[in-house]
Formats: sequence, C-alpha cells, structure tokens
Amino acid sequence: MPAPRSIPGPTVLLGIVATLVLVQLLIVSGGDAPAAIWLLAPLYALYVTAVLLLCAAAMARLRGRSLLPLPLLSERWRSHPRSYLVLTALVVLLTLLREGAFAPDVVANYDVFQANHRTNTSRNASSNSATLGEGAGDVMAGRRVHCSLQCANPGPTCDAVLETIRCDDARDPNGDPEGAVSVMGTISLDEPGCFSPLHKSSQTTFGADLSANLSTGRTTTSVGVSIQGTLDQNATGPMSCYSYRRLAGTKIAADIAQALQATLDAH
Repeated sequence: MPAPRSIPGPTVLLGIVATLVLVQLLIVSGGDAPAAIWLLAPLYALYVTAVLLLCAAAMARLRGRSLLPLPLLSERWRSHPRSYLVLTALVVLLTLLREGAFAPDVVANYDVFQANHRTNTSRNASSNSATLGEGAGDVMAGRRVHCSLQCANPGPTCDAVLETIRCDDARDPNGDPEGAVSVMGTISLDEPGCFSPLHKSSQTTFGADLSANLSTGRTTTSVGVSIQGTLDQNATGPMSCYSYRRLAGTKIAADIAQALQATLDAH
C-alpha cells in the first residue's frame, strides 16, 4: 500500500497565512467589511506567502540548498528558477503599487487595521486692520474662505493635508469671491516613520504659517497665524506605508483647519 503523499511545506504555509488573514479581517471588521475586501483577502494572503517564500529562497541560495516548491503551480514549474524570477517581479510590482509609486493614478491597497491618534496643537496670531468711516469694521467670521496652500516638503502626508483642507472655493468653485477671506501659506511636516509591516508607530511634528486677508472696500484686515503641533499615531494590521502616511495627513489637516477656523472666528 503506497504511503500517503505529504503536503508540501509552502502549501501548508499558504493555508496558514490565508487563515490568519481571514481571521484578522473578521476581527477588525466585525463581519461588516465590504465584499471587495473579502475578495482581496486571499490575494493578500498570496502576496504575503510569496514574500515569505522569496525570503526563504534567498536563504536557501546562501546555504546552497534547493528551492522550495511553489504552491498552485504544476510539478514542472514549482521549483524552477524562472518561476521565482516571475514571482519576484510580481512582488516588486505589487509592492510599488501598495506604496503609491504610481499614485495618484494607480494604487492597490489592502488596508485592514486599527489605528489610534493623539494630537497637540497650538496657534499664535497677530493682526492689523483699517476701516473707513465710523463704526465697527467688517469681520472675517462667517465669510467664504478661499485657500492657496502649498507644502514645504511634498509627499503622501502633506498631499493628504492639502486634499483634506477643503475651503469654500474647493467645495463650490463657482461661488462669488467678492468679500471672501483669502488664506495663503505653507504647511511643513516630516513624513511619519514607517518600518514594520504589521505595526506602525510614529510621532510627526507639523506646522503651518498662514496669512488671512479680507478687503471689503470699507475694511482691510490682515491676520498672520502660526500653527504648531504634533501627531502621535499607531496602527496595527495590514497597511501600506503610503496609506499610513496619508491617514496621518488627514488627522493633521483636521487640526490645522480647526485652528484656522478659530482664528477667523476671532477676527
């Protein structure tokens, strides 16, 4: 009676990784994840398994051992060097897609994570104003806001800040600019550190030097505001560095927008 054939180690590895990926998705989403994420989970498991097998192949070559058989391939190609070359090319391509190398046009993400954020923000403002005639001058509070902002050091985080700060001209490009507050300035920050695959933690220092100007024909007001802050962020679970940094950008943008609005409301 022939002995039963054992299941190759790489196939067992794929099964373990796929199980862990699905269990993690179930825990994080509570079963409410979109259908697309459930469909992507097996593909992500294949990606992780491929990375592990490539690492094992590199160690095998260094030690002069044979390559492990790749799962889901025919017997002829399982341990063929060309199969590993093709697998390497696919992993590199998918990694570049995950990390936004072709962004903003093409980004492939499998982000199933839990994140925490803590911000500490301060602002300093100075102003000068001139009004023609008697009575109180016109104020900035309650007016439309038109923004012209830029990044001192462009990258995924600061790009996300600019995309998230939606002033009135972005929400309604056809709105009347007459009597609106014009905000100009520069946002500076460092990209959050991102080194490990399943747990990321960073502290990001950010700042914004902005000027707000209002000219109504009767009142001319200029306000300079300096915003400084830090963002502590950590995330656990599958998540690309590109997505991690853009998530930080959305949190920083919320603090800058809140500080800017408070300044305008006070003037």
